[in-house]
Amino acid sequence: MDPNLAPSPPIFDPFTAEFQADPFPLLRRLREEDPIHRSPLGWVLTRYNDVVAALRNQSLGAAFDREAGRAHLGDGAAFAYVSRRIHNFDPPDHTRLRSLVTKAFTVRRVEALRPHIQAIADILLDRTNGARTIDVLAALAHPLPSLVICEMLGVREN
Repeated sequence: MDPNLAPSPPIFDPFTAEFQADPFPLLRRLREEDPIHRSPLGWVLTRYNDVVAALRNQSLGAAFDREAGRAHLGDGAAFAYVSRRIHNFDPPDHTRLRSLVTKAFTVRRVEALRPHIQAIADILLDRTNGARTIDVLAALAHPLPSLVICEMLGVREN
């Protein structure tokens, strides 16, 4: 490498095979060189204090996230699906939706569901039995909340 040439700036792209195999080198580099990074997908914050400040900043509401999502996903079905998630709403809509949801997730209600949630988790983990490695997000973290909520609504898995 020519010592007179500056290294190229880091670019956050979570869809590359290199990032998915090991995200930590890029995240470390972003934290050191560009901790408040503007990527084609939106802003990437890599320091705790910056994340806390952004989350507490009222001007960086859900509309900010929707615009970044629209820029990346366009106006199609994927954007429509993602933009309707509760965390993508600002008050008063978020407050109204959250008040409806929290009634179903009181401490007492969730504690009563604990044995059933454990049984669902056990079934999901049993499906990975014998695998040398597993993707914990795909095998457990993504399906578990959906299956629990479906059970609470009376929707059964086939």
